[in-house]
Amino acid sequence: MMPYYMVTGMFRSGTTLLARMLHANPNIICASDPYAPIFKSYRNNHIKNIGLDLCADAPLHDYYFDVEQQKLFDEIKNSDFDLAFDIVSITELRRKIKVHCKPYSPMIHNFIELLDGSSYAEIFRSGLKVIEKSYGKSDCNVIGFKDVWVGEFAQHFLKLGNNAKVIHLVRDPRSVIASNFASGSRYPLLFLARQWRKLASIAWLDNSNSDRVKLIRFEDLLASPTEVAKDICSFLEVNYSGDMVDPQKYKDGQGRPWHQNTSYKSNESDNGGRVFNLTAINKWNRTLSNETLGLIGKLCAPEMELLGYENGLNSNLDPFLNIDYKDNLSFLADWIRPYSNYNNFNEIATESARYRLLNSDTKISDKVKKSLALDVDVYDKLVSMSRN
Repeated sequence: MMPYYMVTGMFRSGTTLLARMLHANPNIICASDPYAPIFKSYRNNHIKNIGLDLCADAPLHDYYFDVEQQKLFDEIKNSDFDLAFDIVSITELRRKIKVHCKPYSPMIHNFIELLDGSSYAEIFRSGLKVIEKSYGKSDCNVIGFKDVWVGEFAQHFLKLGNNAKVIHLVRDPRSVIASNFASGSRYPLLFLARQWRKLASIAWLDNSNSDRVKLIRFEDLLASPTEVAKDICSFLEVNYSGDMVDPQKYKDGQGRPWHQNTSYKSNESDNGGRVFNLTAINKWNRTLSNETLGLIGKLCAPEMELLGYENGLNSNLDPFLNIDYKDNLSFLADWIRPYSNYNNFNEIATESARYRLLNSDTKISDKVKKSLALDVDVYDKLVSMSRN
């Protein structure tokens, strides 16, 4: 099989733009959001293995503070895609993929019967062949796809073979949350902030530990698209194409001209909706309230610094004093309502304790470090930055 890659990041982080940019290169295939049901099926197998009482349709967890979810996270990290797949379930998996990918990469439907295997590794390898058949190019040198929310499986993907590579795309959490809020189908702020923290930490850690991983900031992509595109091509070992920075060359999942998706109303869009638009970088400053911006900074400050984002907080103070934030539940997306029962008072108290520990010399166990930062190395890095 030819070289292959996966792009991942948080939703509203510019992953679709990056996917369309990659696919504009005649040497690269990039399918958009085809295989989330496979990742979730893999997670659900581990749920059964540890006897966790969790709905199979629940979103991937952020894993912070929760003993049972930490157990699940450890179970996932200590396994790989060689886990056996119940072949009896292949018809249902194909059905779920057809439903999921219809808005993003519908041409996969034509070859979905090729998706097969007795393990998740075999399923993913056959899935890459499905993508090649669906979006094949005569000059293709590398096959890939992008899926959001699934950063914790990047290491599993790398283990599929030495030809596998991963691109993590990150974006300022204020931009991510502003975009979600503007969409009219909100997610809880705590949910968004913790998911961003998780994916940002995993991206930093993977990038630090492997030369087959590349970390890209969306802001850098907007500011220097040609430079970033050439860097990606070097990483994927393909020739650069000027079509990558010409939005007129971008195609959607059906092969038609692609138009950028935006959460903002058309009369609020910037510069006619140009995809490489620097005014989009700080648009959060005009759309989010000071209260919301303050809480995002407080929840994400250490990880924002890790990725080079300014948060404006004074690390010598506890920024969680006198916080009383509540989400407007009437604006929540329907699907997330069952997973939005936060006790904000308790959650903010927990976040305050986390912030204080990250800004102190207190000795804690590796187990607690993982609860607070998902990984011992990430925790130690965040603490060391707070001292500088």
